[in-house]
Amino acid sequence: MTPIALFLALWVTLVIAPDTPTGRFLHRVMIDVPAKFFNRATRGHVLLVIIMLGLAAALAWFGGADGLRFFGMTVPDVAAWSAMFEISAYLDAIAAIVAASSALRVGAVRVRLGAASRPKSRRARGTSRPRDSRRQSHNVPANDDDCDGRLAFAS
Repeated sequence: MTPIALFLALWVTLVIAPDTPTGRFLHRVMIDVPAKFFNRATRGHVLLVIIMLGLAAALAWFGGADGLRFFGMTVPDVAAWSAMFEISAYLDAIAAIVAASSALRVGAVRVRLGAASRPKSRRARGTSRPRDSRRQSHNVPANDDDCDGRLAFAS
């Protein structure tokens, strides 16, 4: 029996007889254990797997059979190295930094494009217009009677 046929037979057994002892065992082994394992995976673990699959694909593409042999020899060392230094945590931190910096850059680009799309005003924003020296204030202080040029006569 091929592995695919065996796997399908186990799934059919799981679907047909879920309440039997064999069905509960298959449910525990085929569903609960993988679900707990994949529930612990972080973004860094996913990035590590993507990077490793990318390297394997590049070595297979460019190196042919020799590239696959090389990759097969280095996999145990890379796995030990990534577990020893917790590379997934570093990749997770790098992914968070890249996401934050791209969000900041997108915001800056949006502000710049918004400023470029608005029409330019005659005067820059934040600068005040110079005061007109010919115009005088009409607010006369209460203690100043001589402001209009006439002399005040006290009685």
